[in-house]
Amino acid sequence: MKPKIDNIEKPKIQLRPLSKEDLVLWDQWKSYVDFSAYQTHLFPQGFAENRMEDYLIFIIQADLEPIGAIWFDEINYSKESAWLGLFIGNPDYWNKGIGSIAIKMSVRDMFINRGLKSICLKVREKNHRAIRCYEKVGFEKYTYHEPEKFGDGSFQGWFEMVMKSQELAN
Repeated sequence: MKPKIDNIEKPKIQLRPLSKEDLVLWDQWKSYVDFSAYQTHLFPQGFAENRMEDYLIFIIQADLEPIGAIWFDEINYSKESAWLGLFIGNPDYWNKGIGSIAIKMSVRDMFINRGLKSICLKVREKNHRAIRCYEKVGFEKYTYHEPEKFGDGSFQGWFEMVMKSQELAN
């Protein structure tokens, strides 16, 4: 007799625009873990100044539950480029491939519907989980920066990574 294997379903992932109500969630997510040890920045550039034209931000939902955020900032349509930021704030959803799915969905939109040709990101060298995620979806390391002091007091090197629109087809 074969052992019974339970069906394990991945949650349905959706992206939706940020609302004012989500700002409370952002603070809640930051309390789960010391994000400053992993993130190069916790918000899009211009977020504090409420310069919404400088970024696009989406809430990541798993089965309609908000669990994190993904954003594009320093969007430059004339250079056809932007910078990506991401975090999964609810640790119950870490290591489930949700970041990869959210990146694929949003990057596809930026390339196909918004005409961008390259998307870059910054990642700390010790954030191995994020680096694996980014490489899995097609980002490549292109610049290494020597260790510097971050807001959490740590000295870490970091990488810039890039994905070009032609990588989307691969």
